[in-house]
Amino acid sequence: MSINNSMFGIDSIIPYNLKTGLPISKTPFKVVGSFATNVTQEIIDLMGGSSFDAFDTELGARTFEGTMLLRQYPDALIEIATGVTPTDNAAEANGSVSSLLNVNGVSVSDATIGIDSVALTAGASADVKYARIVVKAVSPTTVDVYASSDVDFAQGTDAAFIAGSQKINATPLTITNGGTTAVAGFGIEFIGGSAVDFNIDDTASFVSKPANSGSREVNIGSPLATPKSIGLLAYTQRTSEGSMYELNIYSALVAGLPINLTEKAFSEAELTFKAKRATNIFTGQEGLFSINQVNSNSI
Repeated sequence: MSINNSMFGIDSIIPYNLKTGLPISKTPFKVVGSFATNVTQEIIDLMGGSSFDAFDTELGARTFEGTMLLRQYPDALIEIATGVTPTDNAAEANGSVSSLLNVNGVSVSDATIGIDSVALTAGASADVKYARIVVKAVSPTTVDVYASSDVDFAQGTDAAFIAGSQKINATPLTITNGGTTAVAGFGIEFIGGSAVDFNIDDTASFVSKPANSGSREVNIGSPLATPKSIGLLAYTQRTSEGSMYELNIYSALVAGLPINLTEKAFSEAELTFKAKRATNIFTGQEGLFSINQVNSNSI
């Protein structure tokens, strides 16, 4: 007779809201490497005198911890691990530039003495590249422009750093009063203030994004963000004999958000969770977790 009470593989993980029972994630976590639970309990021995052996043994505190290894970073994972809700931005057919913000000093981003705004160059949306751009004042009317990375420099017109630096302009760019100055090959331009007069070495920064199907922004570590306890459902792979298991963790707190950037490999997030005694909101039973199995007649 075949053994049909063995657990095989992992199909998916679903975090759920402890008040409503509804899934927190838009879709199940499917790119899963592993899901493991470990219930341990202390054993306390009664020792005394010269005896090498215990006079009595009783059970002590019990701990329920677990880990889950995922190879994706959906919004729900970030939310349950950090307490932060990511900001999802809509698609941008022509790309975009963020607001120019001063980093060092206050003269580069200024409607009067600096750059009034940054804009996309009309008809050059194909050249907009993904990069964090830093603008540095090198004279009262000129700037140098630096890019954080060349990861997207093949977008549209090919670009390259100026030899020996991360500058993207060969010579300083002149910012004129109320005029427009383009950054060649990058699809962006600067609009000068009404009376340009930079303070040398002041800097400001913005982000440019190419045409995209959407983007996301997450600020990890905010003092206002607090992870909340959640429920966790984990499902095994359906076996060839039709056996399937559900593990239901009644209340867990997830900790940490590992990111591992490795050559030619997908980042993996191995998260730790700790469970506590709680009520199963689906059945009203009290405990730590449940194991539910079904053997389908359909093979």
